[in-house]
Amino acid sequence: MRALAEPDLPVLTARHTGTGPAGVRVLPFDASHDRVLLGPHRHGNLELMFYAEGSGVDRLGDSAFAVEAGDVLLVTPGVVHDASGIAGARGWAIEFDAAALITVDSAAAGRAGTTGRLWWSNPLLTPFVLAGRGPRYAHLVVPVDRRDEWVARMREMEREHTERVDGWEEVLAALLHVTLIDLARFAAPYAAGLRHQGETLLAQVFELIDERYPEPLSTSDVAEAVSLTPTYLTTLVRQRTGRTVLDWITERRMAAARELLLTTDLSVEAVAGRVGFGDPTYFSRRFRALHGLSPGRWRTAAGV
Repeated sequence: MRALAEPDLPVLTARHTGTGPAGVRVLPFDASHDRVLLGPHRHGNLELMFYAEGSGVDRLGDSAFAVEAGDVLLVTPGVVHDASGIAGARGWAIEFDAAALITVDSAAAGRAGTTGRLWWSNPLLTPFVLAGRGPRYAHLVVPVDRRDEWVARMREMEREHTERVDGWEEVLAALLHVTLIDLARFAAPYAAGLRHQGETLLAQVFELIDERYPEPLSTSDVAEAVSLTPTYLTTLVRQRTGRTVLDWITERRMAAARELLLTTDLSVEAVAGRVGFGDPTYFSRRFRALHGLSPGRWRTAAGV
């Protein structure tokens, strides 16, 4: 098996469909599926893997998970994923862009930040935020009495995605929302640790990053805005989220960069400037480090 640290691993990205949920793909999988046979790869989007039957081993980063019926693995952008060891397991993979959860109407469109919210600020994505903190949160289990319901929903999503009858995109969006609500509820015991005295402060930090990521922004700037020392803020954010303030600033900028690369024909240099990188070369280097491809190659791989 290829080393998981290999820099030029394939990067898989769900394509925008144009009018409905942005970049939602529903793929049934087993050991013979192309994605499984591909071996180690990265994703440019969020992905959940639902195992309906059988058992095997799935790998995220350096961690191996023994999976069986009812298990759900959550994959965040840039994480190395290798499902080649799933053996006799079967199920469905749902890959989607966080923009699939954004609904913009005439009233909402006028509010600053409506379409640019941090993806981790959406409560439906809490399990994916937790997945970024470590292997403990990457693995959830659908209760036994809900598994038939999940299998039926996955089959319906697969059918809508395959047949594409009028209204299929709206149906997919609705079923995706229901699925993510379930996941958020399954993850509630793990998420409880975030819901105490520090949550309001974290919300302020994320709100500030959301508003100011296109500008020069440092940990000290964020700390000053929330009346804390940089050292204390760094410690708090790392303890609560597993990442640093600078990690979150970079993640927000990269989320905005991916959206611009997918939805505009702006040059890479222009995209870098729009998302807060004064040096396009540094932007490209950071993008490649996180996504495994340069911005230009990532855009081409996404089919734009």
